[in-house]
Amino acid sequence: MRKQIALLAAGLLLAGCSAAPKTQSDATPSPSVAFDVEPVALDGSGHKMPWPKRAWVVGESSDRMKYVESQARPPGVVDPPAGQGYGRYYVQRLDWAQCGEFECAKMLAPLDWENPDGLAVTISLKRSAIDDPHGVLFVNPGGPGGSALDYVDQFGEELRYDIVGMDPRGSGKSTPVVCSTGEELDRYLDVDVSPDDSGEVAALIDAERRFATDCRKNSGALLDHVSTIDTAYDFDLARRLLGQEKFNFLGVSYGTLLGATYAELFPDSTGKVVLDSAVNLGPSEEVSQAVGFERNLSEFARWCASKTSCELGSDEQSVTKSIKGFLDSLDSNSLSSPDGRTLTQSRAVAGLLLFFYTGESFYDAAGEAISKAIAGDPTMIFQASDAMTGREPGGYSPLIAAASGIGCLDQPDSGLKGAFAQWSKQKAQAPVLGHLIGPDTLCPVWTSAPRPRIAFSGDTETPVLVLANTEDSATPYEQSVLANRIFKDSILVTRKAPGHGVFGSSRCADRIVADYFNESKIPETNLECAS
Repeated sequence: MRKQIALLAAGLLLAGCSAAPKTQSDATPSPSVAFDVEPVALDGSGHKMPWPKRAWVVGESSDRMKYVESQARPPGVVDPPAGQGYGRYYVQRLDWAQCGEFECAKMLAPLDWENPDGLAVTISLKRSAIDDPHGVLFVNPGGPGGSALDYVDQFGEELRYDIVGMDPRGSGKSTPVVCSTGEELDRYLDVDVSPDDSGEVAALIDAERRFATDCRKNSGALLDHVSTIDTAYDFDLARRLLGQEKFNFLGVSYGTLLGATYAELFPDSTGKVVLDSAVNLGPSEEVSQAVGFERNLSEFARWCASKTSCELGSDEQSVTKSIKGFLDSLDSNSLSSPDGRTLTQSRAVAGLLLFFYTGESFYDAAGEAISKAIAGDPTMIFQASDAMTGREPGGYSPLIAAASGIGCLDQPDSGLKGAFAQWSKQKAQAPVLGHLIGPDTLCPVWTSAPRPRIAFSGDTETPVLVLANTEDSATPYEQSVLANRIFKDSILVTRKAPGHGVFGSSRCADRIVADYFNESKIPETNLECAS
């Protein structure tokens, strides 16, 4: 699975705002094609954890390597706190300590929420506290695997809440999924992810199986308990320990799945929720990420053709041809960098996609990086690729391990055959990047059985606020329109601009978000923000 999301702070843009009709559609997925799911018993007392009422039938995940076992205990897997059953976790105290300008604490949660007397995981939290807050606002920047703790740093006091970031289990400074060494990840990420023959197909699948096995070997049972449903349970534990009646939340990208999942499982405890740049909340992608990136490739090509500083071509077609030709050439002739590394086609594609996440503000850098790489210097492309995959001096961040562990538990599949069938559709929909991004072959060979794919009811007491950029490549706009349809009485704020993530990039949208949280005001109809 090579769909890791790079999380970058966007610049603050001036924006105007104008009213637009509220989007309504009869195309909301019907629960009639989903199946009912029984709640999960938590302990012998008969208490049951909330569980999705309905789930989509989306695949049997027939090729998963569920026979791979491990007794590993990654950092943060510990014995449970004193006490019995579920209650032992609700009497713990959060001991906040200074961490720079903020406060940090750790919380224990059951490794397996069905077995509260078993091992525990350690969850890290960070708080930016203010005087006289309206309450607590949990925030998450996406990923899965992006640091919610670091995201807290980006908030001022415009939102009159204590801002709390909680790294989801499996990621960041919470108990992490542990997979491979830096050298092993280098080899894994150098594998050709867009195979052209049976030999390359076999090499790709073998690499995915090795990586999945390493994750199981080094993460043990944790790998079965890092789903978004598990993290929703952790959020509710944190809400209770912080003394909050309602769970208020702002999530970007994958963070929208966290918010939607909590609202589904704990509707009576759900307060104000902002879903910024929604991931797909339906049974399958209406528009694939590859299509989103293809749109941005065309947008970049038009931009480049209009700039004398961009030397890749004089019109959209010639710019696209230059980029495709360069990427195609790397399939058989990789490029050496000054530091001795080798730029493969897969690495170059990852670097290119990073520029498309960020929108037009990075187009100058994208043009320069591609031009230099064509001329023989891939340094800038490597820098972008490393940022995309979390490669750092001395190793890798937990991003890939977290994204893989969480994503594959959340994502039922139709096996390897289904992955390659989907890739064929993707190539037809996105002629340039659809092939190069490749099939999603990791989750079909993962070592954990997936959780149900929730068929969201969209029932909340407080209307949900949905934000979206029209030219978002990572989470195509259509996905936020779907979220707007799913959540009854929700409001969609559309920003007519490229880039991934709206909040913090638009004064128009930021004002709406502030009014929503601070004053409990929400627009009566969907709105458009000019930029």
